[in-house]
Amino acid sequence: MSRKKVLLVINPRAGVEVIKDRTLDIISVFNKAGYEASVYVTQAPKDGTRYVSENGSDYDIVVACGGDGTMHEVADGILNLEKRPAFAVMPCGSMNDFASTLGMPNDLVKCAQAIVEGEVFNCDVGYTDGDRFIYAAAFGIFTEITFETPQYLKNAIGSIAYAVQGVMDLPTYKYHRLKVEYEGGCTKDDFALGLISNTTSIAGMRKLFDSVSSLEDGMVELMLLKIPTNIEDVVRALRIINHLEAIDAEAVKRFAVFVQTPWAKITSDEPLKWLADGEANGIRSTTEIRVDKGALPTIRASKVYED
Repeated sequence: MSRKKVLLVINPRAGVEVIKDRTLDIISVFNKAGYEASVYVTQAPKDGTRYVSENGSDYDIVVACGGDGTMHEVADGILNLEKRPAFAVMPCGSMNDFASTLGMPNDLVKCAQAIVEGEVFNCDVGYTDGDRFIYAAAFGIFTEITFETPQYLKNAIGSIAYAVQGVMDLPTYKYHRLKVEYEGGCTKDDFALGLISNTTSIAGMRKLFDSVSSLEDGMVELMLLKIPTNIEDVVRALRIINHLEAIDAEAVKRFAVFVQTPWAKITSDEPLKWLADGEANGIRSTTEIRVDKGALPTIRASKVYED
């Protein structure tokens, strides 16, 4: 009887490169669980997608070992396959939002154990004008900075880099006049930030409505932040996002629009810079969002692991 097979796709440039010192220990966990482990080290951007598209069907599990960009590449490769292995994520980058949502511990050896002990479920996949995203697409303040924030700064201080750069940009930021259509409604207003997500955190920060997020309901959470009308709303939003204050639905309505929907169409008065899973996703004035329900077999932790 042949052994099950697992492929580790490693981005050697991601995050603080912590996986380099733990690879043998990680492989040992998979070996003890009955898996034959293989490793592929990516050579260039999009190389993970290419390799998994060509070879992923030969494995039972394919593990993305890197940041959110590596996660996106590996998932994209799996989705190109007719026979899809289970997708798993190890948090090795500067941002690890999706790994956190799946309950994966930051300790990589414990994460390997969580993968072999985990459960497979069918995760939704989002699309922006045909381009896939696994956990989030976004535009506006605190997202456009990803185009400018140096990689060394992201590696060094993670989500703090995004927050620092975003605060620096606030005085000069231009808000967008948007028309947002979604199932059951439409809204028009000036907005500073838009998040279309399927995760419980963005750039290391808590989502306003993480308690209703589901990865397998065929819906995404659409959140739009309005222009703050007073300092109280700004402070309230920051305190909620950073877990310093409980969510107050009525208070949130003053500075945000939130809906769950299987589709959306966002039209701006001028082109928006879009991100998908933390990577640049084009500049356009109109974007259509849709959800492919349960398209990606994914492993999540079956219990809570202490780091």
